[in-house]
Amino acid sequence: MFEAQTDSFMSTLIQIHDGKTHIGEYLSLLLHDYPVSVLWKDTHSINQGCNLFHSKIVGVSDSSELVGKTDFDLLLNEMEARLFVTDDQDVITNSKPRFNDVRTAHFPNKQPVTENVTKFPTYDEMKQPNGIVCLFTVVSMTNSETTKNLSHIINLQRNDICYHFKNELNYYIITNNQTIRLTARQAEVLTHLSMGKTVKQIANLLNCASSTVEDHLACLKKKLDVYTTSALINCFWTNPIKWF
Repeated sequence: MFEAQTDSFMSTLIQIHDGKTHIGEYLSLLLHDYPVSVLWKDTHSINQGCNLFHSKIVGVSDSSELVGKTDFDLLLNEMEARLFVTDDQDVITNSKPRFNDVRTAHFPNKQPVTENVTKFPTYDEMKQPNGIVCLFTVVSMTNSETTKNLSHIINLQRNDICYHFKNELNYYIITNNQTIRLTARQAEVLTHLSMGKTVKQIANLLNCASSTVEDHLACLKKKLDVYTTSALINCFWTNPIKWF
């Protein structure tokens, strides 16, 4: 079982490195053990894929059930769906990410879910917009049983076999000019930063001091030869972290 999982994992990595895998699928793999919804859409806000955690939030057993659908198909409240799609089109039209929007969604089980939403534009090989990637973290759920089930899912994911941000793996950002090796914690900090998290939020997630996160960011800036936080984030999206 473990060997089969490893073969599948490495096969996907090769596709990512060759540029054949969508960035949404890359993030779904990278964040598979985090309680984060990953969803990617085309320029018409039609779902193209999502990770397991997002399918559980929506209330379906298989993520493939969401492919080809829009927020108008999935949400009970038309005004909510219109707001989500408007956000999508704002990101696509202006080619500018939206960070940490708080949105409420009513899915068919009628349990309102309040989410912290970050959206990034995506591009094809000709550098033309071809959709967006959406990242959701749950802020609150009103139904106690749903929250209990969700917590169980989170615990299962955290206790599952995890390949990411392990000290025995090697993490790299590869540019046209150089290959930069990162520590596991530096890779983790950079990923959270690029998902729109603040230094304080990252410190809380990693159970460390804010000054420790700042130290990691300073080391990253030195390694990547950049001077600003926005430049760090640009490095992440231009040259996604690779690990072996």
